[in-house]
Amino acid sequence: MTVGPGQAVIPTGIKLQRLRHHRGYDAVMASAENEDLTARGRELGIDQWPYGVYSHTEQAQMLEWAESHHLRYVETDLTCPHWLIRSRSSGIAGRYSKRGSYVYDDIHHAECRSKYGLDHVTCWTLNLRPAVIVSQPYHLDENELRNLGALANEDLRVDVHGDGWYGHGTVCVEIWAADQR
Repeated sequence: MTVGPGQAVIPTGIKLQRLRHHRGYDAVMASAENEDLTARGRELGIDQWPYGVYSHTEQAQMLEWAESHHLRYVETDLTCPHWLIRSRSSGIAGRYSKRGSYVYDDIHHAECRSKYGLDHVTCWTLNLRPAVIVSQPYHLDENELRNLGALANEDLRVDVHGDGWYGHGTVCVEIWAADQR
């Protein structure tokens, strides 16, 4: 039998099966990694990844940070630092209950986000109590840095560094309730 270009000889007795979908090694590894990250995230209260935390690298960094501090993720629109001191102070912090719930105030919320340069914010609890707000803005101006510094007192601790998980040239700001760190 003569075989021309592009023709294959199939030995007698061999059945050809058409493969519907072939996943290569990389796809299998990525799927396993995704399943692992998703399971770890669910253990920390993450049902859906926060905005911007899409790559496996970013997800792994976020999970490693949270796991190292024994934190749980809280999905909330209440990304104001006062959420952390809700029961220890009067004034605006008094609007928060002991469990962290809040009567939403659009004006105050927007002012806090602007005043402290909050962007790409996630909120975390420790032992069911508000523990830390993590903000990852693209930059902080002098006023925002000054305002963040003024937050640091007996109720709050502020850490600014470049080791966040959001990436894209952002800075990482951790605002901790002093009794939770």
